[in-house]
Amino acid sequence: MNLPSGADLTFAADLKRAALGAKGRMLMLAATTGLIAGPALAQSVPVPRPKPEPAPFTQTLPPQEFNRLEAAFEASRDGDWGAVRAAIPSINDPVARKLLLWRIATSDEQTSFRDLANHIEQLDGWPNTNAMKRDAEYALSDKNSAYIPPSEIAAYFSENPPITGEGHAIYAFALFDLNLPDDAELELKKAWRGQTLKLETQRRILNEHAQRLSADDHWSRVDFLLWADQRTAARDVIPYLSAEKKAVAQARLGLTEGTLSAANVPSSMAGDPGILHQRARAARRRGDDSGAIANLRAITENPSVETGRGELWNMRHLMAREALELKDYRAAYDLTKATDLEDAGDRSEAEFLAGWVALRFLDMPEAAGEHFKIITEIVSTPVSLSRGQYWQGRAAQAAGDTEAAQTYYTQAAEHITTYYGLLAAERLESLTGEPAMIVIPADPEITQADIDAFESRELVQAARMLGELGEDWWFTVFAYHIEDTMQDAAQFALLSDMAKDYGMMRPALRVAKSARNRHIPVMERAYPLAFTPPEGPQYVEPALALAISRQETEFDPRAVSHANAHGLMQLLPTTAQSTARSLGRPYRYSWLLDDPDYNAELGSSHLKQLVGDFNGSYIVSMAGYNAGASRGRRWIATYGDPRAGAIDPVDWVELVPFGETRNYIQRVIENLQVYRARQNGNTAPVTITEDLNKGSIPKASLSPT
Repeated sequence: MNLPSGADLTFAADLKRAALGAKGRMLMLAATTGLIAGPALAQSVPVPRPKPEPAPFTQTLPPQEFNRLEAAFEASRDGDWGAVRAAIPSINDPVARKLLLWRIATSDEQTSFRDLANHIEQLDGWPNTNAMKRDAEYALSDKNSAYIPPSEIAAYFSENPPITGEGHAIYAFALFDLNLPDDAELELKKAWRGQTLKLETQRRILNEHAQRLSADDHWSRVDFLLWADQRTAARDVIPYLSAEKKAVAQARLGLTEGTLSAANVPSSMAGDPGILHQRARAARRRGDDSGAIANLRAITENPSVETGRGELWNMRHLMAREALELKDYRAAYDLTKATDLEDAGDRSEAEFLAGWVALRFLDMPEAAGEHFKIITEIVSTPVSLSRGQYWQGRAAQAAGDTEAAQTYYTQAAEHITTYYGLLAAERLESLTGEPAMIVIPADPEITQADIDAFESRELVQAARMLGELGEDWWFTVFAYHIEDTMQDAAQFALLSDMAKDYGMMRPALRVAKSARNRHIPVMERAYPLAFTPPEGPQYVEPALALAISRQETEFDPRAVSHANAHGLMQLLPTTAQSTARSLGRPYRYSWLLDDPDYNAELGSSHLKQLVGDFNGSYIVSMAGYNAGASRGRRWIATYGDPRAGAIDPVDWVELVPFGETRNYIQRVIENLQVYRARQNGNTAPVTITEDLNKGSIPKASLSPT
């Protein structure tokens, strides 16, 4: 095993600093930068912190200015916005002043429309400007707000197009007042068709402008409101429908509220997508999955509104997974094809599931290839692209087109750090005989020009102030916003390093992940050797401990989940205590968060036990680690045992019904491959199929439980 680089050793030191809390992090940073003398703080602060600890030094502002900024942030946490406003003139630094203005604009609920409009103009390019615009639009629609002349409203929206239903409606009212009826009607229809409105706004439109809206406009609104389960609002508009549509709407309301049975729905409207959706939901509630599937398959046209298509897809996706469990593969295919979804993520998932079922269960490789092709046309991230390209290769291979398959596998293997890119590389090896290798490129060398360009950015200066204040949450907001504006590997590297320097491991890693998703390589930072896992027969291989930690917590040593899992490897305190006992180690609850190495030792041992419980199977163990061991056993019984060769492990993973768990297994397995390379000088042979097949056991010893 090669020794980690200097950068990785630094990351490991930063991980320890991150466990110390804000004050400890800042003291260590000060010591390492020569700003103070003496040993780093050794003790951790308890979690959760009700507020950030004060920073003992500042690199961004003169001490007096920093103290004023710090006091203003303290006032903002107390909701004393008057004190925050009063602090702005006392601070000379323009970025610090804008930072306080930003806090007001994003958090003071009493900010007026005019103030918000000014803030939006002054803070152009800063984080959360869309939230400011939403607040401005709702401030305009607040009946208790000060009167704003129509001309001022129109001028505002000409510069800031509406982003909410309320905004479109208020803009329409202003345009009507300015005697611009054609423009006003366009905005009115935008508000009416598929947008949430306050009841008072909706009623004003009906009272003043109902005649300007067509029957189709009214039906579009009712259809949207029923899909969105806004029944009170829907009832207000139903009287404006035709007799036929009125009956359909009333039937849908009755089915939703249980006042109408499915058997009493008139046959003339039985094919309405909304009615069939409600009938499917009712069947599902009764435990009649076959009935739910039958109702969904009977839908021959998609809903007319985007909200309806999204809601229907959620139900179709759920029941397609149930159909797979029932081994009704044709039903699963019918439920996932031709979904007409706007959301690229949902569309990609629908096309994948349709293609995968067509290929692996229905012997339809040509149809499958068309579904996979659509994926590659609508996604952009390496994970999603490689999935589509790999399965295009599988479909082509099944159809007998080896040349096309090789082309698709080559495309997928370009994304060598992804699950399906790795599988594609092994497929290529079987076709060409060329060994499949994973090679991690070195991160870019940072020049002084890179540093100067980075530090000159206004938002970077603001983020540094937040880091020095110990404002982890707001620092993270800025870091994620800054990353969206970057196109250069060196700038991504510097942003990741800045987060790491402030002991914020999660944003440090996520910035590097974002670069990878945009095909900008900062791979060493995206896969840091963040700590040195323990080695020995009682622990899992070190690469797996790193792979799990990257996925579980993004190397945040103080992470605590809603399920009360703690620290780097997300251990429940009871599990940690029993694991410590089995290792002959002392147990102290605080160490789970204060000492990343301790957490990693217990986590590596616990994971070894879990892998052993599943006869060495990584994929079943990962399923159990994420969703619970009992579910791992249940999925073996339902879908077959990949350890015994009863099912292709790639298919077994895709059959796991929980999207979070499928993603978890795939990300951990790909992380494992990358970390083996990182621990070996950034290169290693690809062995993903071997990892997927770990844990083979004799059939005679198999048990469904």
